[in-house]
Amino acid sequence: MTVTYSYSSEHNIVSTAPSGEISLKDVARTFEEYVEDEQIRNGFLEVVDFTKVDKFSLSSEDVGSIAQNYNQIKIKKNPIATILISSNTLQYGFSRMIKMLFELYCAEHLIYLAESPQKAEEMRAKIMG
Repeated sequence: MTVTYSYSSEHNIVSTAPSGEISLKDVARTFEEYVEDEQIRNGFLEVVDFTKVDKFSLSSEDVGSIAQNYNQIKIKKNPIATILISSNTLQYGFSRMIKMLFELYCAEHLIYLAESPQKAEEMRAKIMG
């Protein structure tokens, strides 16, 4: 899988674009990069665009561990929320599982689901004010 992310310092937004197949290793590496990236300021908004992902090689246990480990990012960078963008049933179902498991293991982190980049932009405007 390829995961790229970009950071807008003007808007304090991390935009992540995975493609192909997602694995636990890829997610863990991306989280480490967030924590180590000195440009990313505290209180950022994370936007993850799943629209180019065609396979999720993650179990519910993997996603649960991701939610639990996300607390490291919360401590070091304090993201305000995450918007997950999906464009098909597979991506949407996976996004719902992420949201549910974050509610269990990382309840203080807000996750929003968007069915298009346009809806994500509307959500971003509401969240960021």
